[in-house]
Amino acid sequence: MDSYDLRMKGLDEGVVFVPGTAFYMDGRGEHEVRMPFCHPTEDEIRKGVEIFTTTLKKAMNA
Repeated sequence: MDSYDLRMKGLDEGVVFVPGTAFYMDGRGEHEVRMPFCHPTEDEIRKGVEIFTTTLKKAMNA
């Protein structure tokens, strides 16, 4: 699954992450994501991971 497409679905659900391609100069990383954990509270992180997991499961079953 392309991480950019998943990112767009995540935005619709209220979770933000960066597609892995942003971290490679050669275009790799299309199947990877990076999630920021430095600013959110622990509860916000748990909720974000829950939303991300649900979004990923929906996208995989589509």
